[in-house]
Amino acid sequence: MGVALCKKWWHRGAPRIRGNFAEMEKDLLSNRALAAKGRALGIDKCLLTNPGLTTVSDMMVADAIEAVAGAVYLDGGDKAVKNVMKGLGLDKHACLNKG
Repeated sequence: MGVALCKKWWHRGAPRIRGNFAEMEKDLLSNRALAAKGRALGIDKCLLTNPGLTTVSDMMVADAIEAVAGAVYLDGGDKAVKNVMKGLGLDKHACLNKG
């Protein structure tokens, strides 16, 4: 997902200000951001876990989103993962707006 986001940022024509990509990556693709998105979508309720676990951690939810995106990429390539990111709202950030 990081590569897809970087390509969008690079080709968008938005100003390439130092630190913008790192900010976008943190805001959109960090474990915290992916876990929040996953919980909002109910992915935490879909995960199969060890019967001894009583909760699903944020890291587990973020890993699940990354795993799905990775599988989509392997199956469908760049365009497919871009569509997934768009569907999840992971393609919108102020740093992607043209200056």
